[in-house]
Amino acid sequence: RCHASIGVFGAVSVATACIMPDTVAAGLYHASPAQEGRQRVSVEHPSGEFSVVISRNAQGELTGSGLLRSARLLFDGRVAIPASLWPLIE
Repeated sequence: RCHASIGVFGAVSVATACIMPDTVAAGLYHASPAQEGRQRVSVEHPSGEFSVVISRNAQGELTGSGLLRSARLLFDGRVAIPASLWPLIE
């Protein structure tokens, strides 16, 4: 059985290969322009999606990569509705 982190490693590897020239995956992903040297790539998998952020310097060299994660409360026996929406409900 593979370790759970292999999915993260795989997503980062695939995303990097998609935006780097001369790789097997080059050209499979049509990227939006990078902002401040960072590019966001969405990698879908059987149980969901990873948003990978890849950083490159001015020469186009890879300087870093990582995943975007959130920890927002979704459910705890009650529905979590932001306070800003209550006036719209009443």
